[in-house]
Amino acid sequence: MGGKVPPATHKTKPEENIKEEKRENKTEENVKTDELSSEESDLEIDCEGVIDPDTDAPQEMGDENAEITEEMMDQANEKKGAAIEALNDGE
Repeated sequence: MGGKVPPATHKTKPEENIKEEKRENKTEENVKTDELSSEESDLEIDCEGVIDPDTDAPQEMGDENAEITEEMMDQANEKKGAAIEALNDGE
């Protein structure tokens, strides 16, 4: 295509300066996380409007290892057709 990319105009930092900055950032992050964890422990949680968890026993599901036969597929398709027909009739 014949396009040319201009050379970079900014100067890069030496690797030593970058490593030192990373070390400083890590120590600052550690201090911040310590402060945040102490602040969070003092907070009280407002549970107003929170929905209680479901306490019903789990429902029994079908056998996941069962093999589906042609007869089972036919029955399922018949029930599906009946459901679609009932929906179309407004029931």
